[in-house]
Amino acid sequence: MRQLKATLTASLAALATLTASTVASAASFGGLTASAGVLRCTTGVSQATNAAILATNWVEIDYCSGYTEYLTFTATSATAVQAIGANAALYGVVVSATTTNYKLIVHTPGDDVISVRIMGSPNTKMGFDRTSPNPGTAGSLSGQDFAPISMTGAWIVYAHLTDEIALCPSLPRKDLFASLHLRFSDCFRYGDYLSFKIDTDRVN
Repeated sequence: MRQLKATLTASLAALATLTASTVASAASFGGLTASAGVLRCTTGVSQATNAAILATNWVEIDYCSGYTEYLTFTATSATAVQAIGANAALYGVVVSATTTNYKLIVHTPGDDVISVRIMGSPNTKMGFDRTSPNPGTAGSLSGQDFAPISMTGAWIVYAHLTDEIALCPSLPRKDLFASLHLRFSDCFRYGDYLSFKIDTDRVN
């Protein structure tokens, strides 16, 4: 009986260790938040997004070493863009009027990624359109919140939208934003993978 109890205790301990290890090593999504940031005024919004529109935003990559890399998007087709840095790369492709897919990888072993920002500016022609409120900004349709498609790594990723876009002089409807920030709870490393979808709109 004592031996059976010892065996059972050891088995439960091993199971607990395995479970903890599995949880600790699984990539997960920590949620989406939004803030006002810097206002971007526009005169119109539509669903006509393409590579040229995506490329009006630029990319900032923060590495775990403390180094920040500033990248511009390059069009690889009428609907696809890429921003390739020293260690990491971000790819985007418009798949429908309301969905654009992005993919992040670290392509070279070495410095790992702790955050990525797809940044807007006063000249930005693209906005990220949230699902709610609906209806939101006129012309933005129903929107598509940030949603992971596939994730591999030992981290939690948090998404934050900022820099509201409005049909000025009207106030922002809090559904359309010029910038998207991704923050990882631990380093996003070589071999890790994140793909996600979000609605991108054209703004004038």
